[in-house]
Amino acid sequence: MEFVNNKVKKCVSIKLFLCVVFCFVCMTLFREMVLSRQIVDITKQHKEVTQMAPGIRRYIDQISSIQDNSQDKVQTKNSRVLCLILTSYITFRSRVPAVNATWARRCDKQFYVLKTEKKAPDIINSPFEETRNNIVHKIKFALSYIYENHIDDFDWLIKADDDTYVIMENLKFLVQNLDGQKPAYLGFHFDKFVQNGYMSGGAGYVISNRALRNLVQLGFYPEKCPVIPNKEDPENSEDIEIGRCLNKTGVPVINSLDEEGKERFHPYPTQKHLFGSIPRFVFEWAKNPHNEGMACCSKYSISFHYMDPASMLLVDHLLYRTSVAGLDRVNSKIT
Repeated sequence: MEFVNNKVKKCVSIKLFLCVVFCFVCMTLFREMVLSRQIVDITKQHKEVTQMAPGIRRYIDQISSIQDNSQDKVQTKNSRVLCLILTSYITFRSRVPAVNATWARRCDKQFYVLKTEKKAPDIINSPFEETRNNIVHKIKFALSYIYENHIDDFDWLIKADDDTYVIMENLKFLVQNLDGQKPAYLGFHFDKFVQNGYMSGGAGYVISNRALRNLVQLGFYPEKCPVIPNKEDPENSEDIEIGRCLNKTGVPVINSLDEEGKERFHPYPTQKHLFGSIPRFVFEWAKNPHNEGMACCSKYSISFHYMDPASMLLVDHLLYRTSVAGLDRVNSKIT
């Protein structure tokens, strides 16, 4: 009997050992898969840095070397715009040249935030490592820097990514009748996670000068809205966290739809909004009914996200360097 019991115990021990080994192997494989995916992403980004097409570089050099009427800043009363552009040390060399050559030159003042040893008047050097979980900390750091050093230099601030394209004249047209000294928060409105919703970070969100004051004075320093890990948003997404803090500090959401009820801010590239393939969550989370096709976008659209340098340069060229003879775009209405 004792022999049988020992044999059973030995069998159980072997099975337990095999289970432990199996679990260890599974965990190791999972970790390797995650690391491999991260390496692929990083490699892809580095490839983007080193393989910008010669034609794109040539075109950027051409338009960066000239200054013509199409690049003049629109001076509208009470609508000085400061652009805060999120980038990284990996994408800085590949994306920022296209941003600088196109829409950023129409900002009244612009800053890029990233962790870098590079020093320049338009760079805010973040102390945080370049990870997705640190994006919110990078933006909070940059917003605090702007508050402390440039609070009197703008009426409105737009936070965008280095793959966002912004039509600055349309942004100034939107805010020209609003008061930058009153709290305001505009963008592509997602009705989720935050009591009053939040604005898509990639599409670019806009806050007034007063809103930034509220955000820093009432939110950041007393840590009224600390970044706390949560199950709904484990990454603590920057746009959600900033939206939550704006809500807590009394900054209201302002409707940015045009007179036809169409969106001005767009979380995906132009072609995706026109031809379809927008992810389903956009339709489910959007505060306002979302449309694809010709009804997708306002004729006074302000922004599009996930625009690679070639798309950015193409759209900019068509908007500012191409005309249609005999066509009055302002008064014509496509049906």
